[in-house]
Amino acid sequence: LLQATRDTDLVARNGGDEFVVLAGDVTVVARLAERIQDALSVPVALDDDVIPVSASIGVAWLEPGDPHTLDQLRDADVAMYHAKSSGPGQIRVFDDDMRLAVEQRFDLERELRRAVGVGALDACIQPVLDLRTGQIVGGELLCRWTTEDGREVPPEAFIEVAEDSTLVIEIGRWMLDRAGSVLGDWAQDRSQGLSDLHLSVNLSGRHVDHPGVVEDVTCLWDRWGIEPSKLIVEITETSLLKDLDEAARTLEQLRQAGVTICVDDFGVGYASLRYLRELPVGLVKIDRSIVSGFGRIDSDTVIVTMLSRLADVLDIQIVAEGIETEEQRERLTEIGCHFAQGYLFAKGMPVEAFPLWLARWRRRHTHPSAWKAVVPG
Repeated sequence: LLQATRDTDLVARNGGDEFVVLAGDVTVVARLAERIQDALSVPVALDDDVIPVSASIGVAWLEPGDPHTLDQLRDADVAMYHAKSSGPGQIRVFDDDMRLAVEQRFDLERELRRAVGVGALDACIQPVLDLRTGQIVGGELLCRWTTEDGREVPPEAFIEVAEDSTLVIEIGRWMLDRAGSVLGDWAQDRSQGLSDLHLSVNLSGRHVDHPGVVEDVTCLWDRWGIEPSKLIVEITETSLLKDLDEAARTLEQLRQAGVTICVDDFGVGYASLRYLRELPVGLVKIDRSIVSGFGRIDSDTVIVTMLSRLADVLDIQIVAEGIETEEQRERLTEIGCHFAQGYLFAKGMPVEAFPLWLARWRRRHTHPSAWKAVVPG
């Protein structure tokens, strides 16, 4: 950085792998950013390997006499993350669209924080089906949020905001408690055949890294009187576990307490096989993007087929999510996939509606001969 900048520029470390350059002449900023990019893009020789290097650069303007220097630093940081999301080696200049996006995100976080504080979140259940029998074995509890003005916020939007703050831990605790409440109700209502079902809940990597996560889960046993084996904790494959060794110890405590650990969205991240090797995994949920390409896209077909074979070796069960067609169901059953969920069977539904839906499903599938026709062996 010092070699790429001028004597009149101020170079400082912002923290971690982030650095700041304060240039006094705004007319040369574009060329300066390109020169920095070129200097930082030189491959690094490491033992017998050559490691490619790149930098994501964000640029923001500081007007003469403007006292709000920290605002411009924040703007440059926002531009840098836009550059990073655009791919390696990109340069982005902060503009009004980015400013609007920042303001909207701030407003969304403020609304979400209030919703979490007053308990205004909701949950729904999407059924999970045994592909070998056609019977419902449980469901996934999904978080939903409708704002005070009736606007439904997509989960991917508010969960992303929550991930950047402690809200994701608060939401995780609320979802765990909701799951405990539902399983407790099911355990008491044996007449509808709900007591044998399991329920899965997503926890973020940030929550798993939190020192209180084991207590957050195990307190449900006494509070709601549920069997630990009925609860499945899903860890999204793309979530960043800061310390995988520590996470493995935490998840092993949960496994020993009777909880099943599931890796969610498998196939879209970078740590897939490492998770299977180092975490006490009992279930793997194949991401819907991979399932949708199964039978159509060679790479997706290979991933699903090989995972099915690997699961037998590792004694792991497979869940395919996002099934929308009979052809997908049949082909996945043929290769030995164990469970499935998706719009072919049912969308997410209010918790209160699930028992009635389940009763109707069971009446229609008492003798699942259509399912047996495609089960191997």
